[in-house]
Amino acid sequence: MWVSFVLGTAFGVEFLLRATVEIREVRMGAEFNFFSMLRCVPLVNDLVPLEVPRVEEPLVVDGFVKAHEKAHLVCHHRMKRNLARMAIFLLVIFGLVVALNDLRLNAWQALLVLHFLFAILRLPYHLITWLQEYDADALAVKELHSAIAQRSLEKLTIREIPHSALFAFLYQEHPTAKMRLRQVSTKKK
Repeated sequence: MWVSFVLGTAFGVEFLLRATVEIREVRMGAEFNFFSMLRCVPLVNDLVPLEVPRVEEPLVVDGFVKAHEKAHLVCHHRMKRNLARMAIFLLVIFGLVVALNDLRLNAWQALLVLHFLFAILRLPYHLITWLQEYDADALAVKELHSAIAQRSLEKLTIREIPHSALFAFLYQEHPTAKMRLRQVSTKKK
């Protein structure tokens, strides 16, 4: 009984928080559409894709992009991300086993526990990936010139759908191009 109450309350709180984020995005100029509504609903939001970029032209791979990707390779970011994914996967499985065995949850309750574990553990993973992106940007700026990095990130900013930092942190593995541009601009001084 108490488990159902806790999960139902968590479901409601998550819905209200996600709806608040979506309303905030719309007020900041983002487009409100069908996907915006679906992202508010827990469980469904795990399956809803983010919008595609505004510009359908292919992104030109310039010197900054190559230096950025080279920095990911040099710093072994892919391996670190995969290790973080595995740790999250193991924690979610452990949490699910505990929920099924010790708490004696039914299938729906176990599915909600799985969703909440994934949603909570995704945030530290996003923090790790954001720090890696900033690190790769910094190494690319050292290899090139900050003006080249700024031009490349400005082009990416034009392509990208504008989202707030909070939205990006909840849903994306990369910080927004605008945030990355700000970081590169402050590092050059």
